[in-house]
Amino acid sequence: MRSVTGGSVALPENAPEWIEVLPLGTFTTADGRGPFHADGPAIIAATRAHGLDRKLAIDYDHATYLRDDSRAAGWIDALKIAGGKLLARVEWTPKGAAAIRNREYRFLSPVFEFEPNDRDAPPEKQSGKILYVTGAALVNDPAISSMTPLAA
Repeated sequence: MRSVTGGSVALPENAPEWIEVLPLGTFTTADGRGPFHADGPAIIAATRAHGLDRKLAIDYDHATYLRDDSRAAGWIDALKIAGGKLLARVEWTPKGAAAIRNREYRFLSPVFEFEPNDRDAPPEKQSGKILYVTGAALVNDPAISSMTPLAA
């Protein structure tokens, strides 16, 4: 078992310490949004400048944005690049860890800002360049279909 500090709980041996947040390069979502362009070093630097030191919340099913429910399943406290992906180190809450361990949730869905910072901008003005990560959610049907499952 791996144990993390800060009130987090130990996860089973097969739970990764670092989890995928974004594929790097160009990708589209299963529902047709994009293309998005992810440059790992630039995203890490900008995310640090936009609050990574405070830790970024991982909620359940994007409830922070959809239902005004900001309960956290975990907190992203670091980012790195490995294997063509942007990875996050997470401090899980007891309920978040249990949700993964019990296979209630299988995937992570990132939340990010991209250029332009206006989701209503016409398509020709949307570059799709990802600027920084603002958080994530535990989900079962991720928009990015290539995401690595958190639980088998």
